[in-house]
Amino acid sequence: MARLPMEGRPPGLGLWLIDEPVRVTVSGSSMEPALRDGDTVEVIRAAPEDVLKGDLVVVERGGEVTVHRFLAREGEGVLEKGDAHALGAWHPWPEVLGRVVALRPAGASSVETPFPVHLQRSLGR
Repeated sequence: MARLPMEGRPPGLGLWLIDEPVRVTVSGSSMEPALRDGDTVEVIRAAPEDVLKGDLVVVERGGEVTVHRFLAREGEGVLEKGDAHALGAWHPWPEVLGRVVALRPAGASSVETPFPVHLQRSLGR
């Protein structure tokens, strides 16, 4: 699972996604090759209707903040998965949803590069 460390942030995803984008560092390998351990992503708050198939979404469940790829929606459910996993999982829509809008690969310059997240598989990143 690609986790987003919450150190130094108030508890609850909703509290830190209220007003402006936030940058967080990815920890874990479930989103490889799109995201790697140590990459930094910029996250904005997103309404469910703004999320497109292939987008990287950020959710909080059970006190853990996770980034996964959005695959489908059906009623009150969302299908999401880590790129490194063979299968996805259905979950209820989270109360607060974030969408990744920019990436700074680990070790890159301090400039974040916006990218079309839903195209990252085809680009090999």
